[in-house]
Amino acid sequence: MKRLNLLAFPFLAIFISACATSIGGNKPGTTQADFSNDLLECRGVAKRLTGDSTDEYAVISCLKGKGWKDVKTKTTF
Repeated sequence: MKRLNLLAFPFLAIFISACATSIGGNKPGTTQADFSNDLLECRGVAKRLTGDSTDEYAVISCLKGKGWKDVKTKTTF
């Protein structure tokens, strides 16, 4: 039974890593390109603050500071 568990772990890890997380929000009068630019900048801010450019809390806080509303993450499989 232990052998089965040891074999299942790598498959579970691969499955979880295949899930994509995206961040979205809205701001009147802007385009998707505006959001992409702000997201890239906020990931840089997160990297400087936390050492991790994907730190969701830091990225979302930065985007909200730039005026983006309803900023959320969504996971897709």
